[in-house]
Amino acid sequence: MSLKSGELVLYLDFDGVVHHEAVYQNRRGIYVDQAKAPGRTLFEWADILVQLLQPYPEVRLVLSSSWCRRPGYSRAIKRLPAELQVRFIGGTFHRRTNGANPGAELEFASLPRGVQIANDVARRRPRDWLALDDDDRGWPAEHRGRLIL
Repeated sequence: MSLKSGELVLYLDFDGVVHHEAVYQNRRGIYVDQAKAPGRTLFEWADILVQLLQPYPEVRLVLSSSWCRRPGYSRAIKRLPAELQVRFIGGTFHRRTNGANPGAELEFASLPRGVQIANDVARRRPRDWLALDDDDRGWPAEHRGRLIL
């Protein structure tokens, strides 16, 4: 699904938002560290987001998470409930625009999340937007009111 002019967008982080923040990745995959978050599972709170968004079918989602880069946008959203998958229109990181030059991916990763989102907003030009994230470090002051922390 692509963004039509003037749509409403929710920028969505994963770690600390749709599951506990103690998420790590190794050669075997992505997992919740049970020593730091006993009994927690990946995407355990995704159904809550489904319920919260149900009255707002016009809201589209953009992935604003390190998951955009690894494991990658397509693999990341496939792990969500179908009701959320159909709302996604993209991610803040795009290999063709953010990772085309050597070092560009690392440069993107070094930007605060709020700056990554502000850059994406400038490109997509939604009618209005909010961000759901557990990290407020480095957010541009002019966009802080759009952050649901």
